[in-house]
Amino acid sequence: MDQGELTYEGEHHRKDGSTFPVEIHAKRVKIGDEDIILGVCRDITRRKNTQEKILQSEKKYSTLVEHARDGINIVQGGIVVYSSPKMVEIVGYTPEEIIGRPLLAFIAPADRQSVADRYKKMVSGEPAPERYEIGAIAKDGRYVPIEVSSSVIQYEGKPAVMAVVRDITERRQVEEALRVERENFRNSLEMSPMATQVVGSKGNLVYANRALLELWGYGSFDEFKQVPREKRYTPDSLQLIKELASKQPTPDQPSYYRNQLTIMCNDGRLRNVMAHRTEVIWNGQECTEVLFEDITERLRIEEALQLERENFRNTLEMSPLGAQIVTRDGELVYANQALLDIWGYSSFDELKAVPLRQRVTPETFTRISNIMRDGIQQEQQPSKFEFETSIIRKDGQKRHVQTYRKEVVWNGKESSQILYEDITERKRAEETVQEGERLYRLLAENISDVIFTVDAKDPDRMTFVSPSVTRLLGYTAEEVLAMRTSEIATPDSLKKAASAARSGAVMEDGEKSKTVELDMIHKGGHIVPVEAKYSIIRGAKDQPTQVLAVARDITERKRAEALYRTLADNSPAGVYIIQDSVFVFANAAFKAAIGGGDDDLLGKDSLSLVHPEERLKTRQAAIDMLKGKSAEPYEFRYISKSGETRWALEQVSSITYGGKRATLGSFLDITEMKRAELALREAEQKYDNLVTNIGLGVFRSTLGSSGRFLEVNRAMEAITGYSREELLRINVADTYVNPEERQPLLRAFIDGLGGNAMERVFKKKDGALAFTRTWLTSKKDESGQVLYLEGVMEDVTERKKAEERIQRAAEEWRTTFDSITDLISIHDKENRLVRVNMAFAEKLGTTPKVLIGKKCHELMHSSGVPSKDCPHYHTMETGKSAAIEILTAENATWIQESTSPVFDDQGKVIGTVHIIKDITERKHMEQQLLMTERLATIGELVSGIAHELNNPLTGVIGFSQLLMEREVADDIKEDLSVISGEAQRAARIVKNLLTFARKHAPVKQATQVNSILEDVLRLRAYEQKVNNIEVVRRCAPDLPEIMTDYFQIQQVFLNIIINAEYFMVESHHGGTLTLATERVDGMVRTSITDDGPGIPPDNLARLFDHFFTTKDVGKGTGLGLSICHGIVTEHGGHIYARSEPGKGATFIVDLPVDSGQLNSEDLENAKREKDSAHR
Repeated sequence: MDQGELTYEGEHHRKDGSTFPVEIHAKRVKIGDEDIILGVCRDITRRKNTQEKILQSEKKYSTLVEHARDGINIVQGGIVVYSSPKMVEIVGYTPEEIIGRPLLAFIAPADRQSVADRYKKMVSGEPAPERYEIGAIAKDGRYVPIEVSSSVIQYEGKPAVMAVVRDITERRQVEEALRVERENFRNSLEMSPMATQVVGSKGNLVYANRALLELWGYGSFDEFKQVPREKRYTPDSLQLIKELASKQPTPDQPSYYRNQLTIMCNDGRLRNVMAHRTEVIWNGQECTEVLFEDITERLRIEEALQLERENFRNTLEMSPLGAQIVTRDGELVYANQALLDIWGYSSFDELKAVPLRQRVTPETFTRISNIMRDGIQQEQQPSKFEFETSIIRKDGQKRHVQTYRKEVVWNGKESSQILYEDITERKRAEETVQEGERLYRLLAENISDVIFTVDAKDPDRMTFVSPSVTRLLGYTAEEVLAMRTSEIATPDSLKKAASAARSGAVMEDGEKSKTVELDMIHKGGHIVPVEAKYSIIRGAKDQPTQVLAVARDITERKRAEALYRTLADNSPAGVYIIQDSVFVFANAAFKAAIGGGDDDLLGKDSLSLVHPEERLKTRQAAIDMLKGKSAEPYEFRYISKSGETRWALEQVSSITYGGKRATLGSFLDITEMKRAELALREAEQKYDNLVTNIGLGVFRSTLGSSGRFLEVNRAMEAITGYSREELLRINVADTYVNPEERQPLLRAFIDGLGGNAMERVFKKKDGALAFTRTWLTSKKDESGQVLYLEGVMEDVTERKKAEERIQRAAEEWRTTFDSITDLISIHDKENRLVRVNMAFAEKLGTTPKVLIGKKCHELMHSSGVPSKDCPHYHTMETGKSAAIEILTAENATWIQESTSPVFDDQGKVIGTVHIIKDITERKHMEQQLLMTERLATIGELVSGIAHELNNPLTGVIGFSQLLMEREVADDIKEDLSVISGEAQRAARIVKNLLTFARKHAPVKQATQVNSILEDVLRLRAYEQKVNNIEVVRRCAPDLPEIMTDYFQIQQVFLNIIINAEYFMVESHHGGTLTLATERVDGMVRTSITDDGPGIPPDNLARLFDHFFTTKDVGKGTGLGLSICHGIVTEHGGHIYARSEPGKGATFIVDLPVDSGQLNSEDLENAKREKDSAHR
């Protein structure tokens, strides 16, 4: 007090013995000549409570920070001033190692500049992203991806940036895995040799890979997309596509289709494709994936092979040898016409119906059985053999045949090809030869051939002719000897005969004889073709003396050769004849295959057409076949006239042609077949390489209920954990979690679901479970029976887990999105709705799906054009967030509409996120806060004025009383009495003002309601007097005390009375205010009645709502009655109003006498009375 002023805190004791904290301000002041100490005591209970709450809040905050899953850092001036313990787990540094160091020391170098820029903007108040992802450097040097959420706060009285840090390493790994998977999938599609396209649900083309563009002949996807489907498919194929598109997949019908189509390429060509169609999810949308396999070449090759097969079968059918095909089990499956002719049957079925035992002699059947038995004992059939047998024709005639047997594959089955040559005539000839010598002389005398000799020096004259000339030419031997040779031979034949007869010509090549064909002139004038064989008869000194010639009539042979040439020229197979190692005949088919004519072939070396590398092997194969060592047609390469190397299948046999030994060849061009076989081998090699090295498991298994693996690739070992040997030993069903599930899956596959991927849980060797996706196909025999299953298995465990995580995240996002009560929507550039939450849709009374695609201003403002203040366009233009606040006219509601930009990968704004929030409550709170601040200001002003008035009033009262105690005139004493009385009245008013203006701790104590009413009336006495308001009191004198907070109940009564005064004055410049108290059912009831305009029924139910007021703007906040309602409710009472328009209003406040002693009946009666008042 030496300085004259002192402030300290202490405790005061109440009348009931309780204590409360106070702040005492003492000041030395002078009143007149006296120094007095003026003390001001302030109740600081609320401030102490607030401080305690702040302390508890700080403890909770500290606990929350220490146990949060995110790291929290506070940065001031670029230096970390606080770091939570969680940072140890994220970057390995303890808070002590982080605090005091620059923030950028923990940021990856590539992100430091952007972090510094954001920090600078946030500190300076500029807009900056509050959430972003960067990299941090851990204590051990690791790069740690983190997500940072930052905001500006006050820390120890100074601005700072609080950064909440989350380790997103795992999320990045999942995202990277998904990105790689999507990229691999897209690359696989793009690099796939299989043409692929993806079509949207509305038929729009959304993707086409490179192979598809090359198939159609287009340079780019955009070019291809612009071509309508009508110009890409033939009408029939387009109709089939439309029919497939109209089918909806059902549980009984697969969503996978496989159809052959014909497409129209860009250059106008037509190509045949096999389209594999299935339903897929593409970029979150249901789409159709179509794979196109170009089968144009395959169909062409198949047609060529089919034609070649038909030609081969026709060649076999036209063969002069009898041919049959017998399976390994003895079933006859083919017989040509020559075989039917040999046996004498009219049809194949007739022949097949007769057992072999009845078609051969007993000796032959025994021989065949022994051959077959010997082959079975050797566990194989003899690959080829030949022997003579005797058969029995249908007519019973016995014939001798030469049998050639060889193992072949016929229609995919191992069979035997057996050729039969009827040698009955040859056998008879052989029998005849045996008698040759005996009959030689007789035969020589009666030979049909004509024997003649000519002089070596004069070939035109015959020196001898046999009597058989008469049969040949009709002349007698005598007549011929009298004639010249030129008279019985044509000029050309005469030249040939002279040439052959000349000894020099005969001896040129060292031959013993010379054979030529001549045309002789019959006595009857017609031409007789003969074959003449000239030999030289030598005399002394080996000089030619005579020429011996033997002439044979070859008329029938010439006719047969003509017939054979006709047949050969019309054969689809190439036929040629080689004599003396050169071509002497070639049919049209052979010349067409070679690409040349007679000039290119006849007289040329037969091996000149064979590829040089094949000549030795081909010559040996032909020799083996001619000698009977082989009956198998052989393949070789030949060179066509154009120089192209091609493949041929050839079979040769020995014949007589032109009277000389020759070789007959049957030739079939198999180039296309060989190319197809090569392509097949290459495809199989590629398939084998793919199966071996692909990351997908590939297997082959049996169809049984348990199933056995027949073959697996390396990927199957990795997926299952079993080795290949282990997989081949176990049952397929053993890999099922529930083995009984295998049979239903197989039934579904057999019933038509094959080709669809089946997902199931796979049990690995170590017992772990793996999610797999399996595609099955079946391999069937000719009868349609399933031989085995082929499958492809993909391990999708990690993908499943990632999908589940993403699905959960997406579901959480959707749930959160739809759970937010604010109206949230996402808009595109044109302000069309892309997505809305449930609150948005419910606000408009519809569903989100209905709103998608509609424009915001049309829905929210019923306007065809957007508002000029629309924040969407501001955000689209600036790329920054924007917001506006709107007061709706229909229900006086404040809303805030804010927008934030949505960026694409290039950082361009492609849309906005809208949030519409009801801020009416906030606006009202702001008004309440403003009013509270104003009231607080007024209270402080009133308190100050009251203190300032108390000092002079104290002097006035004190000095007036001192003067009254002196001896003064009565009239002066009367005046002093008036002065003292008015000063005391002014002091009471000041005291009441101080009482109302001060802040009081909510302390309940025993109080008389009538006393509170009287105090309020004293405060309002002046205003009531000047406003002509009469007060009528009807207070019960025997009311019990109730436990209340004096100042809070005073505030309730004061608010009600002020409202009543306002409306009475506004209505008729005055009125009557009636106050009544009574005890009702354990309650003390206070009724305050005015004779104002009354309250409309619509407003009666809203009286106690926050911010509801019917006063003019600036004359009421709408908080008074809501505060009153809260105070009365907190006291366990009720407040309600009764009114009729034009008859004033009555406000009733019921406060419990003792809430702890009230029975249920009292409370129920009070509640009924309150409800009836509202009604």
